[in-house]
Amino acid sequence: MEDWKKLGEFGIDTSILSRYQILCLPENIQNQADASELIDAGESITLSKLLKEEGLECANSYDLGLDAKVSDRRGLGLWLGSIWVLNHAALPLLINVVGRLLGERIQKKLEASKQQYSGQKLSRF
Repeated sequence: MEDWKKLGEFGIDTSILSRYQILCLPENIQNQADASELIDAGESITLSKLLKEEGLECANSYDLGLDAKVSDRRGLGLWLGSIWVLNHAALPLLINVVGRLLGERIQKKLEASKQQYSGQKLSRF
């Protein structure tokens, strides 16, 4: 119940949350007191879009009326923010989509590494 209260402090109408199966929230929502300091992970927005494409009722910061800044990280890590699963029936699709995102990220890294390796000439002694 404290989590619902926290969302209410940011101006979110908690009565609408029952419409959703999953919430993709800013990564720092638990420890911020001011809505202007909220930060969404770029991958969180992508995750939300993919979950919606899969037919899940998913809300992100924008859907809930939060004006969070977006942080786009450039590493191999996958930053998904704070994910709240409100309906456990959505969990298999969430796991599938996160696995797909992670697989794509690893594949891109492997391809970049392979291109770098093939671009180098091997020297013989």
